[in-house]
Amino acid sequence: MISIAVLVLAGLIAGVGFYYASLAVPADPGQHPADSSSPISFGQLKINNLSASTEGIVSLNVTLYDYDSAVVDAVIINGTSYLWDEGSAQNSTVLKGQTKSWSKNIGGLNPGDRIQVKLQAIPETAIETATVNQLPSPSAPDVPNEPDVPTLPSYFYDYYSGVGLFDRGVYFTATSQNPLTQLPISDLPKSYWALIRENVTAMATNQDFVSIIVSRGEFPTGGHTLQIETFSWIESDPVKLRFQANFTDPGEGVIVTEAFTNPLVLVPIGHLSPGRYQVEVHIVSYILTYDAQGQPSYRPIMTFREEVWTQTLTVTESQTPAPSTTFKVMVNSAPFSDLTVPVDVSSDLTREKAQRIAEATFVHVKGEKALFRLDDLTFNEGQITARYTWGLDENDMGHIFELAADLKTLQITVTHCR
Repeated sequence: MISIAVLVLAGLIAGVGFYYASLAVPADPGQHPADSSSPISFGQLKINNLSASTEGIVSLNVTLYDYDSAVVDAVIINGTSYLWDEGSAQNSTVLKGQTKSWSKNIGGLNPGDRIQVKLQAIPETAIETATVNQLPSPSAPDVPNEPDVPTLPSYFYDYYSGVGLFDRGVYFTATSQNPLTQLPISDLPKSYWALIRENVTAMATNQDFVSIIVSRGEFPTGGHTLQIETFSWIESDPVKLRFQANFTDPGEGVIVTEAFTNPLVLVPIGHLSPGRYQVEVHIVSYILTYDAQGQPSYRPIMTFREEVWTQTLTVTESQTPAPSTTFKVMVNSAPFSDLTVPVDVSSDLTREKAQRIAEATFVHVKGEKALFRLDDLTFNEGQITARYTWGLDENDMGHIFELAADLKTLQITVTHCR
């Protein structure tokens, strides 16, 4: 009997080892899964989610893992330099823990071509490569093109700002708008994530914008990462939102940042139809080490049972219309058309409410096609003030738009360059 038990146990261990040996090496959080040859470099500026399409669109994110701030002057693609402002409406200063986006059409590219992207930045540069993909959005996961299925999600990674806010696990959040629309104006990532944390829920309505957060929890150092590999939408009861995620931890001898970190990712989903939803995060874990030549080696951590995180959400039909407030608007001392905003100013004023009123005012006055960036927002129970930089395109971002909203008289006064 003992011999039989030993043989069964040995067979199980061999089977698990064979399964994990067959898994692909995990991609870096900064790379498309098909281009995962180089590891994350901690303590520096990093290019994330680099992609290039045959239409000539080159897109990337820039994350600062260390230093208080960095300034990106230019993006150099295959030797040609493009100013940061040519591909982003966000300013070129990146704070510690922040991620900013850049995208530009550089002209047609051939499928399979390799491109090299270099950031010209202070205090240091960053270099990454990618393969031109036939699809216009090579990093986007596949979702069935059916009614009521959200558009393809974007992933926003953060490694520092979730410290003290999120425990290890997966969360649903319900907000009035896509949280990613607030990123270009946020110079305080900690405050941004605290606002998101307040909206974690297991109940939402079809008027809420639903997002998912996956957090690895807190670590005393850097070097711990997570990477969403795939996403799928499965029609069932409940509807399943299925992710495969790679978790990587530093092995012996790997240099890491000496700071508390909380690797997490925000996935905006959108407005969901009434029903039940379940998110599943299927996890594969790795240990990262380097060989004598400095090449990365990812060793899968063997387990007898797959690790899966789950969370459920119930979406109901909204029973009452959203409260709204109508403002009189004055623009450069002249009367303008009234503005109605779906915000109740009779209750406690939050930053989200103040920002919704400010953004609605800008769009009401300048139109939806104008680009804008919030530079300053202050508010109290009686007044909201805001200052925007705006332009007709990325090269025109030099105009100023200022507003003051009196919450007692319900009048908004706007001053802007004509």
